[in-house]
Amino acid sequence: MPFAHARDLAQRLLRNKVIVAYELWKSLDALRLQHPADLTRDLATYLPVQTIIGAEGDNGFQKLVQQFMNRTIRNGFHHPVEDARAAMDLYRSCATDWEALITTSVWPCLLPPEEFRLWYL
Repeated sequence: MPFAHARDLAQRLLRNKVIVAYELWKSLDALRLQHPADLTRDLATYLPVQTIIGAEGDNGFQKLVQQFMNRTIRNGFHHPVEDARAAMDLYRSCATDWEALITTSVWPCLLPPEEFRLWYL
């Protein structure tokens, strides 16, 4: 499938949907997609988990999943489906608090890195 076709398909499927991921900006950048910021739930920017991630870099997601879900991921290799499932499970574990903050007009997340902000509407 040509990239342009895949990108258009992804854009249609994601329109008006909440997207959950870890370091979501990397996926948006790879697909060259813009998405409304209020329809994103990025675990890498969620303030309540920032103290857990700290300066872990590439291991931050693994550490979060291990600490909150008592589950090991990326054991020797990166598996996108495993990551997606872990991100959804982690989000579901804090969704009530996260969404409650949003309904009170409190955005509980940091901004994504400067060079990736163009992907957020």
